Amino acid sequence: MILGVDHIALSCCDIDAATELLRRYGFTTEFSETGLENSAEKRPFLQTYEPEHSIAFCRPAAGVALELTMHSSTPSGPPASPGVVFSGAPKGDVGEGEKDAVDVGRIIRAALGHPDVTRRRWPGLSASCWYGIDDGNTPHTRALLVPAADLTAATTFWQDALGCRQVGEGDGNTAGAWRHLRFAAPVPAWSLDILLHKPSREPGPYFLDSPGFPCLALLTNGIEQDRDTALRSGVHEASDIFSLDVKGRRLRLVILRTNDGTLIELIEIQRGGRHAT
Repeated sequence: MILGVDHIALSCCDIDAATELLRRYGFTTEFSETGLENSAEKRPFLQTYEPEHSIAFCRPAAGVALELTMHSSTPSGPPASPGVVFSGAPKGDVGEGEKDAVDVGRIIRAALGHPDVTRRRWPGLSASCWYGIDDGNTPHTRALLVPAADLTAATTFWQDALGCRQVGEGDGNTAGAWRHLRFAAPVPAWSLDILLHKPSREPGPYFLDSPGFPCLALLTNGIEQDRDTALRSGVHEASDIFSLDVKGRRLRLVILRTNDGTLIELIEIQRGGRHAT
């Protein structure tokens, strides 16, 4: 059973600089590890496989955490299209974000009720984020933007395989259409809104070392059953289950690639705690 959201991955090429940047933006670093084993099961989901990688688990003032992930190679290729929406404005110097072929700002305003949103770029991270300006200056994780070529099929997958529920929709199934889904967990920091939206061109595939936000990590208490449910629900690709030790905790993990190319990580924790990679 999917319990909720553990984190959203954010690629970087300098873990220390990226951690400091998030600290300036109001995030707290709960732990950081370098030289972690990079399982061979991740090969199909990486542009360049290296035997080790580094992570830093960073939590905002409210909402889902970000996990900085540094692979030995610099993030390359087109940015991962899933994006993050924050409530609140970032601290520090941020640049203008790139333009979208589809008016994603309109989708965010319609689905989430933000009175105004702006897209800004985090220097040094090759990541653009959307910000609402409705509740203060410290970013709170609000939603994940996920492109989907077929909104009906994608909505069915996110509901049946991952346990989301739909709370809104708009504009049918043409470019710019959207579905508003929600992970509702008993722990607020595990809950997240998902905005599926139809882009102007086919999305994906994305990779774990793509720039931006390449992967959503979900907590499960039954990784075999949830992987099998995803496979029956039409997930495009899945790794075998593999294990990893992080901060003294034994984790079991599996990587999924949806039909739209979005990467999802399922995490089952074998001993106490809830942080993962």
